[in-house]
Amino acid sequence: MRAIRATLLVLCCALVSFASPAVSQERAIKTATAVPLEVAPTRKRVALVIGNTAYRSLVPLPNAINDANDVCAALKNIGFKTTCLADVTTRRQLREAIQAFATDAAAGAETFFFYAGHGIQSSGENYLIPTEAQILTEADIDFEGVGVGYLLQSLEQARSYPNVIILDACRDNPFGRNARFRVEKGLARIDPPVGTVLAYATAPNKTALDGTGRNGLFTKHLLSRMTDFGIQLDEMLRQVAKGVEDEARSAYRVEQVPYRSSSYSGSYCLAGCDDPKLQDRVKEIEAQRNELNRKLEQVSAENARLKSQAQSGADEINRLEQHIARLTADETAKGASNTNVRQELERARSELAAMKFEQTRRDTIERENQKRMAELEGLRAELQRQAAEIDEYRRKIHELEISRERSRGLDDSTRQQKNTPQKPAVIVPSF
Repeated sequence: MRAIRATLLVLCCALVSFASPAVSQERAIKTATAVPLEVAPTRKRVALVIGNTAYRSLVPLPNAINDANDVCAALKNIGFKTTCLADVTTRRQLREAIQAFATDAAAGAETFFFYAGHGIQSSGENYLIPTEAQILTEADIDFEGVGVGYLLQSLEQARSYPNVIILDACRDNPFGRNARFRVEKGLARIDPPVGTVLAYATAPNKTALDGTGRNGLFTKHLLSRMTDFGIQLDEMLRQVAKGVEDEARSAYRVEQVPYRSSSYSGSYCLAGCDDPKLQDRVKEIEAQRNELNRKLEQVSAENARLKSQAQSGADEINRLEQHIARLTADETAKGASNTNVRQELERARSELAAMKFEQTRRDTIERENQKRMAELEGLRAELQRQAAEIDEYRRKIHELEISRERSRGLDDSTRQQKNTPQKPAVIVPSF
């Protein structure tokens, strides 16, 4: 219990594998279901992760494969059935992957889509670009790429929620200074359909840094938070954005402000809202409680059997005592020389002694069972108390989250009021 209380205290305080890039054009989609760290969720969890790096006609993106590989591993670790694709070569393959993803995401499923690679906005639409895309004119973008709108519409029709879509595709214009392409920097702003959270590595019409390490700057900070339990999705993305902003400003002397747009207002934690340690303790308590109930049932059944035997034994003792009394009277009347009466009397007395001994043994066992039942009931009460303590902890955590969200809403409202230009005071002349 000390360990549990310590865990609760810490948590309360905390509240205030991809293949090589050389992939053939006919590469099949590989799926892998991982065992989650926590109790298996009741809802289906489906993820699609794509990393496009080996572009033939566009600038290669060496970090994209690492970003997707690491995100894929993290999603498997928190219980998503994850499809991981590297270097999707054609528009058709990319659309088929999205179709399979949306089909697998049955109504009510949780989905997660991550794309690292080239993304281009054209005429207000954002396009994900396969590695073999041949884009010679701006008109080719729609022909060679897959619009993000196609992904959003597919998930909307699947009626899955929440749909978390992460696009780390806001790199520099892949066409360089080619005057034939009048595309804007970065990606365009999109208002996602109901139940969807859309996050970009940087603000609309801006570009994101690749960083100098294994991962792009945005994905680096995403990976540092996405497997943390007990953190609401909006708060997780807020922390990711803050990390990106701070590092971009301090290490690279640039501004990179991740952007997110959400039409999902429910409570959702990507890695689960419960502490896995508490989940394990709840499971342990439930298992112990079931075992105690089984033992109590066994002891109770044994006591019922002993009581029944004791009643039968008492009746048999009474019968033997009466039989011995009659034999004693017969022995007195017929004389001690009656061998048959004397032998029957000795046999009856021997049976009576054995019966009384067995009755005493049953009484002893029953008393011990009663004591054992009392101890088991005490253990069950203690387990019930611990379970109630965990439930109370969860309730308080929920209240703190609600209070924090309300406070944040008030702070945002206050900031908006401060940032709203005030109308100049009108001075009315006195004449």
